[in-house]
Amino acid sequence: ADQVQGQTDDQLKELNRVVGWLNRDLLKILGKSGFRPMSIKDMQEYNAEMGKLLIVNFERFDPGSRAARAFIGFGAGAASLNLQYKLLDEQGDLLSEWRDGAGSSKGATYCAETLNKRALDKIVGILNKR
Repeated sequence: ADQVQGQTDDQLKELNRVVGWLNRDLLKILGKSGFRPMSIKDMQEYNAEMGKLLIVNFERFDPGSRAARAFIGFGAGAASLNLQYKLLDEQGDLLSEWRDGAGSSKGATYCAETLNKRALDKIVGILNKR
């Protein structure tokens, strides 16, 4: 995440929690859709036999306020998450690049869930055009 430097320890903990959740959920929904996904932490681990590569970068993260969501409601304390995606083919050529963002008064994992569903739809659309 580009803007991690300005975040508090609590915000960084929440970001790490959301990153873990997002990765697990994305692997799960890609698998249910017929893909054979795997998570790699470093580009050095990737090789062409693994297939296409989806790179997800965190551009902006705001965990919002759980207290405001719990006690005030009406969208107060909403979390937001902005991501950048790159989908590469087996030769490393760019198939598509896009940005997406979501906000939720239910918390950051709901943002991640929304973004994962939209990313899956986008990936399927791109690959179906080929």
